[in-house]
Amino acid sequence: MVKHTAKEAIKLLKENDFREISVRGDHHKFRNSQGLIANLRYSRLKDTISKGVFDDIKKAIHGQSKWQLMHKKH
Repeated sequence: MVKHTAKEAIKLLKENDFREISVRGDHHKFRNSQGLIANLRYSRLKDTISKGVFDDIKKAIHGQSKWQLMHKKH
C-alpha cells in the first residue's frame, strides 16, 4: 500500500493553484482561484494521509468531486 504524507498532499495542492486560507487546530483549508475548496487534516508535515483522502484531493484538483462543487464559493 502506498502511503502519502501531508507534505506530499500540500505540494500537490500548491502545484495546482490551491492556497491555504485558514487553519483551525489541525484542520487546514485550501482554496484555488476558481473557488474550489479542499480540506486536509494534519498536525505535522510527516503525518500519513490515507489513500482515500489523497485520491479525493486529486479528484478535487480535476473538478471531479461533487463535494468540491457543492462547496464552490459564490
